[in-house]
Amino acid sequence: MTRVATSSRVVWVLQASVMVLLCALSSGCLKPQYRSGSGLAAGGLVRVEPGPFAPMMIRVHPLTHLDTNESGEVVLLVHVQMRDRWSDVCKGTGTIQFFLYQPTGLGGAGQEEQVLRWEVSLDDLDANAVFFDPATQTYRFSLRNLPSWVQQMARSGDGATAGPGRFRLLARFATPKPEGGHAVLVDELVISR
Repeated sequence: MTRVATSSRVVWVLQASVMVLLCALSSGCLKPQYRSGSGLAAGGLVRVEPGPFAPMMIRVHPLTHLDTNESGEVVLLVHVQMRDRWSDVCKGTGTIQFFLYQPTGLGGAGQEEQVLRWEVSLDDLDANAVFFDPATQTYRFSLRNLPSWVQQMARSGDGATAGPGRFRLLARFATPKPEGGHAVLVDELVISR
């Protein structure tokens, strides 16, 4: 009698344990997987959930400058820094666009014309990491195909052959929000010689 009672108690405990385990597993399987950070899981990439450390502001950093690359082409090296809600440097996913504006008004009357636009996706985490420069804590983008009047601002290192000029660079970063949609962060920098 004692043996039968103990045996049925063990069976009941095992059944209850299996039921609890099944409930826990089934509830976890019905929810979408979210990961903050890398987004990597054993089965591959899952949806990246924007978290508390997502970018809340961007800054076109003063390190931005005209330079000449290895092939002799003048490029605009743009440094963009992202900061979270605590003003700490962070990384972000989304799409960043750059707009180059040329002054058109007489004597710098404030009129401008958009002459170029670039777009870079930071959604691919491997590509995102390539753009990030840990030494400066900025994303670093090399923008090419500049107009000749911008290229003339950077010719040679002696400064004597560099032409005068001025342009405005606007950066627009669209990053996912936790509640859906996108936050659009904007900053600009005027470069003049």
